Amino acid sequence: MRTVKKIDVILVPAIALTADGYRLGYGFGYYDRYLNGKRSKNIALSYSKQVVKAMPHDGHDIRMDCIVTEDKIIYPKS
Repeated sequence: MRTVKKIDVILVPAIALTADGYRLGYGFGYYDRYLNGKRSKNIALSYSKQVVKAMPHDGHDIRMDCIVTEDKIIYPKS
């Protein structure tokens, strides 16, 4: 069996996202803990209606590098 040594891209699920890359997941923090310290590109796939203007986020929340919707690609500013 082969072992994965490096992951280049991780597709991350979301219930809602902001244009600056923050996501609302399912409430358990699993992806934020997993992505912490990873050098992969984190991409969220969603519908445009899931991208909202604002929502609260904490310091431990990991921002997405890219959000792909059915009609646009959003690259959050760093």
